[in-house]
Amino acid sequence: MFLISNHILVSHPEITLPEDTVIRINCAWVNDMYELGCIIKGCNYPVFLDFPTGRLKPPIPKLALKDVLNLANQYKNVKYFSYSNASNINEAIDIKTKLTYDMVIVPKIEDIKGAMNLLNLADTLHTKMIMIDKEDLFTNCTDTELYLFTLKYIREICKQHRITVLELYGVIFSHD
Repeated sequence: MFLISNHILVSHPEITLPEDTVIRINCAWVNDMYELGCIIKGCNYPVFLDFPTGRLKPPIPKLALKDVLNLANQYKNVKYFSYSNASNINEAIDIKTKLTYDMVIVPKIEDIKGAMNLLNLADTLHTKMIMIDKEDLFTNCTDTELYLFTLKYIREICKQHRITVLELYGVIFSHD
């Protein structure tokens, strides 16, 4: 899977993307439900919706989780649904029960509590994929050693249980 921001399609439509491209839409950067619907509808690739639950840093999401889940259910090209600050099993169950078709739910691990609970989350969501927000995880850890230990723990647990780990590898900068 080559997971890339939807912004590349707008700023550089001439770019040829690999066959296994999945377009990530970070809902924190979307202004309203109409805009989100237009982005999804206009996407010719599988869509990975990323919803920032519990986000405290800018941009603060303007969309409600329930509205995004309802919209996701309307588009078959939405193949993945991720949510931030995943650690709470009840929240995971609530999200799972609101999705009406076989979308892959991807909990985003951003703190130690989420890391320690990732197997319960994966089991509850019947998923074999997680995402790590390494920047937020680092912020949550009290020091570098704890961060590196937690990151290693996540990777080892996922490897043992054949869970795919999505991590950020590089960034694309553009003058546009």
